[in-house]
Amino acid sequence: LLIRKESRGVRNSESHQNTIKGKIVKRQELINDSTNKDHLNQVIKQQLTGFVIELNPENKDLIYELNILNHMLLFISKSSEPYSTISRHYRQIAKEFQNKFP
Repeated sequence: LLIRKESRGVRNSESHQNTIKGKIVKRQELINDSTNKDHLNQVIKQQLTGFVIELNPENKDLIYELNILNHMLLFISKSSEPYSTISRHYRQIAKEFQNKFP
């Protein structure tokens, strides 16, 4: 199983570097399945969660479970006229700025 390097807290792993389309990509392989079950679950959640998530009662704890070190918050009413445009632009640039904040 391969894991993105930016996932936090993975222990007992081996790091590798590959070149894909001219870019160096770091990855990690889990060595011991039983000791990394919690970390694996966390990584799976990270991969299945979008870069932008709505804060609501159902997913409010997800931010903490994913061990995301930096957050950017956007407060906007879903009933406001520019909601869809602002939300779309916010999602488009989220990937560009991933892991670029101190």
